[in-house]
Amino acid sequence: MTGVQTCALPIWQLQMVDLSAYDNMPDVRIRFHYDDQGIWGGGLAIDDVTISKQHGNNLALDSITTISYTLTPLAQVSPITFGGRVNNLGLNPQTGTLLSVDVTGNDAFSGNSAPPVTMAPSTNQILTISPSYTPPWRGIYDVDFSVTQDSTDCT
Repeated sequence: MTGVQTCALPIWQLQMVDLSAYDNMPDVRIRFHYDDQGIWGGGLAIDDVTISKQHGNNLALDSITTISYTLTPLAQVSPITFGGRVNNLGLNPQTGTLLSVDVTGNDAFSGNSAPPVTMAPSTNQILTISPSYTPPWRGIYDVDFSVTQDSTDCT
């Protein structure tokens, strides 16, 4: 198998390759090759390589999009809009997909990305939680994100 993956964006990309054609083969090898086409490119970076069976239902929260600081000066407190990029890594469409957030600590807040969305297989979507949240005073806050859907996830 020969495949070419290119990306003009300077961000990590999720790449999925169907290897089912190689099921039950006694010796399968995977190789990564980088060629910047004679240009002084930024180099090759590969991380978190996993070879596994693709499940029917498998959602993953790839990244959160809205928390840029771990410490915010009291004079700079402003509304926080929580969000994240959700990936459907499964074979099936995922219905009723919601991103939820729970804030605990010196105050409590819960929200989700209603209305629920349907995600096609091998797609990702940015989900945003409304309303935004403004911490009322100084203190330590824990923020927990979760992704749910109508089907039972594989993990």
